[in-house]
Order: sequence, then C-alpha cells, then structure tokens
Amino acid sequence: MFSKSTLQKVRNGIFKRKILQVEIENQLLERMKVNQVTTEEAKIIWQGSCPCGAEQSLLKGPRGGLSINVKCEECGQSFNIPPMPWLPEKLN
Repeated sequence: MFSKSTLQKVRNGIFKRKILQVEIENQLLERMKVNQVTTEEAKIIWQGSCPCGAEQSLLKGPRGGLSINVKCEECGQSFNIPPMPWLPEKLN
C-alpha cells in the first residue's frame, strides 16, 4: 500500500495539473473572443468588403480545407473565412 504522504503528493499533483488545465482553457477562450467578429462585420466580409469601411478591398490569400484567408488592402487586417454558417475570425 501507499503511504498517506505519497497519496497526498499524488493528489496535489493532480490538483495542480487541473488548475493549469483550467488556466490554459481560460487563456484560449480569451484569445478566441479577441479574434471573433460580430455578425454585422461577418455580413460585410461575406460581401467582399472590410469592416474598416473599404469596399471591395479584400485580397484573396491561401486556402485551407473549405476556408480562405483574405487581407484588406486599406487597413491590413487579415481574416479567415470559413464556409457559412460559421463566422470569420481575425488573424492578426
């Protein structure tokens, strides 16, 4: 059998890993919030314009799977545009 101190060390290790996992998940969620666009911005992007106000200024870039990357000529903002109904996301 294991001693109480050994079991306590194992529990503490598991607890610390769980805390670290939760912190990493929270950081990822925060990063996703920063990169999300609103539905109004998505409609503008799907029409080929940039939310900065520049019309028809999106340059097509590399593709991956069903999505395509675009970049605004005016402001330099890049977007990853997945197929509908998913929302585009900011890349930089």
